[in-house]
Parts: sequence; C-alpha cells; structure tokens
Amino acid sequence: MSTINVEVELEPGFQNYRLLPTPPSPEEVVEAIRQSWRFLLVAPRRITAPLLASAFAAPLSEIVVPDFTIWLWGGTGSFKSTLAAQILSHYGYFSETNLPLSFESTSNALERNLFLAKDVLTVVDDWRPGVTRADSDDMDRKAQRLLRGVGNRQGRGRMTADTTLRQSYPPRGFVIATAEALPEGPAFQSAAQRALCVKVSRQEVDLAELSKHQQDREKLSVAMSGYVSYLAPRYERLTEELPAQREELRDSLRSKLPGSHPRTPDNAAILIVALRQLRDYTLSVGAMSGAECQKAYVGARDGILEAARAHAEATRGGDPASTFVGILRSLFDAKRVFAKDRWSGEEPPERLRLGWEVRPQDPSLEASTFRPAPKADFVGWVDKDFLFLDPQAAYGAVSSFSQRSGIPFGIKPGALWEAMAWSGKSLADAGRNNTTARVEGQSRRVIQIPLKAILDEDKGD
Repeated sequence: MSTINVEVELEPGFQNYRLLPTPPSPEEVVEAIRQSWRFLLVAPRRITAPLLASAFAAPLSEIVVPDFTIWLWGGTGSFKSTLAAQILSHYGYFSETNLPLSFESTSNALERNLFLAKDVLTVVDDWRPGVTRADSDDMDRKAQRLLRGVGNRQGRGRMTADTTLRQSYPPRGFVIATAEALPEGPAFQSAAQRALCVKVSRQEVDLAELSKHQQDREKLSVAMSGYVSYLAPRYERLTEELPAQREELRDSLRSKLPGSHPRTPDNAAILIVALRQLRDYTLSVGAMSGAECQKAYVGARDGILEAARAHAEATRGGDPASTFVGILRSLFDAKRVFAKDRWSGEEPPERLRLGWEVRPQDPSLEASTFRPAPKADFVGWVDKDFLFLDPQAAYGAVSSFSQRSGIPFGIKPGALWEAMAWSGKSLADAGRNNTTARVEGQSRRVIQIPLKAILDEDKGD
C-alpha cells in the first residue's frame, strides 16, 4: 500500500490548527477525554457547558447545522478570550494572544475564513462598542453580518462586472464570538436571537482550575482526534439519527424555556445532542464509569439549560416587536396617541386609558362628553378585545417619539410588521404581515393586536 504525502498551506490565522498525524494510544485518549470534562470546573456550568459542547458539536455541522453563534461576553479582564482559547485548543494550540479571527478583520475576510473553517470550531475575538460613530458603525456591521450569516448559513451574494454570480461563502463550522457587551439597537434585535449569549465575569472564573487546565491543554486535541475517529464509522448512521434527536429535544425544551425566542430551545438542543455524543464517546473508551459519566453529562446538560434561560432573560423585550408595543403603551399612558371605537368612530371602551379625556362640561349639555387629548395623535381603532392599528399612523407616532427621545428604533415598517406577526404579537392573514378588518364601515388593512397588550403591562410582553 503506497503512502501519499500531502502538504497543506493554511491561511493566515489558521496555522495553529492541527490534526494529530498518528492516532493516539488508548491510554492517551482516556486521559484526554477526562481533561475535556474537567473544563466544566473552570467556571459555572452555564458558562463552561455551552463552550464544551460547542467543541464537540463542530464535527457534526453537516448533520445538525449549528445555525447560531455563542456570544461570549464580559468586561475587560473577564477571561472571555482565555476561556475561548482554551476550548479551541481541542483543535490545536491556542491562547488568548493567537486566536484565529478578530473583529478587526474586514467583513469579507471573516466571511471567507468562516467558510474555510469547515466542521471545526473557530473563534472571532474582541467585538466592542465603537468609540467614534464611524468605528461604532463598522463594528456593528461586522457583528450583524456575522450573526446573520451564521444564523442563516448564508454567504453574501455578489455579482461580477459581467453580472455573473461570484462564489458565496457560507459559514460551515461552529462559531464563538467574544465581546465586551451584548449587541443592542434595532439592527441587532433579531440578529441577537441567532446567538446564545453567555455572560462571564472575572469573579466567576476559578483561576486555579483554569491554570491547571491550561498546563495540560495539549491533551485536548488528543481528545478531539479520538472523537473524530469515533464518529467516522458511525457518521452515516448519525446522519439519520441526530436530526430526529434534535427535533425531539427542541420540542421538549420549549416547556422548560417558557417565554424564550423560538430559536433558543433549538440552539440548546443542538448543544445537548453534541453533549450526548461526547458522553457516548467517553463510555465507549472506558474513560469514566457509567455513573460518573452520567453525572458529568447531567451537570453539563443542566448548565446548557441555565445558559439558555439566562440568554432568554438577557434578550427579553429586545426584539423590535416588544420595543414597538412597549413604546406604544407608554404613548397611550401619556395620552400622546388615541384610538377610536371600531364601529362608531367615537370614544371607545376604556377610553380614559386609550388617549381620551373628559371634555370640560358645557352648561348647555346634561353631562360631560369625551374628546381625544389635545396633543394625541390618532393611531387606530379598538373594540373590547383588539386594537386595530393604522400601519402608517402607528409607525409614524412611535418612530417620531423615538427620534425625539433618542431611543434607537431604526427598523423599517415592513420589517417591523413582519416581526410583529412572526412573534405572535399581531394577527396576520396567510402570506401577509397584517390582517383585514372592518372599521367605521370600511374594510382596511390593519395591524391587529390584543388590547391586553396595551392595557395589561405584565401580559403584554
């Protein structure tokens, strides 16, 4: 049998990736796997468990597509880049000073490199809020393009001068981004849901455990080499089994993550599927007893669930639909907008809470009447159950108030109504982002939302 020698020249940033030239011994694999599990001790499991699972999810990227980014964030000195480098050492020898990719790179360079990093874990380091407006806009564009590219598994479409399409470069592995903050503002309100945001602080990292783990980081690539060898003969079977596992887990996790974005249970399911493979791999080589391995697995699984709950809490209300409803509710409370009765066009039920006031009593009348507040803008109609918003009037009132108040709200009307319908905050006809309703004797296209979203703050969100 002849041997073929292949020489590969790696792209800048990828020189520290390596695959062991010879399979490790069984003894080396056992110790290496135990070293991987010990990463859970470096910080709380809501931090370490998603990171550990991401390393073992990456080789499964063609089977259970990781369509989200782990957004590992914390202030300067929180060891986020160190933790990312440590988990990335499953694929080579990395430290916080030689991570493969950075937000200082251009968006096109990041896109191409994430395409090259197929079926492996990679880290994009050091997203930070910009100091100047230009710097801030540049960093925001890169983060948004990264999150959307990974979340949609798409590259940016381009044309050549002769109008033919250039090659697209979709991400093909698992991505961890380190950052100093959560992405904010309307540009990120949907993109943030294409991430699992994991917060870390300096106080949460066990420096003694981290130091011990760093001393043996070379063992991590041994664990990954053995894992890839374990997957190879099983790959075809896993292609049939794991997507079903992901769906089953996603459905079961929805009840455990109430109020979360629909993507969050799916993201957690992907990580738990990978964690199961790590568990089975560990047992197959006898690296742990059954009881010890199950305990480690359950602890890590619970850590992923805790991370998902923390993500849901951190991003709650950050989507454009929740922002719009919250601002509209405030405008009604301040009597800056008003709604008319759906049928009569006069004062509605709950009129004093919907922008109307008592008109000063006219001596010629037997009782006081009502009128819209003097500075209130018309936004729609109402019956006892629903608010029927005039799309242009409601959007104009909310966006104008946001501009005057310095509240970020740059989303366009069409995208906003899509977000409202998609999140279930408004009703929509099939294939539309609005609905048809009869108001004041005429049929109109309106944004129909439950009235309790405005009158009941707790239920409105």
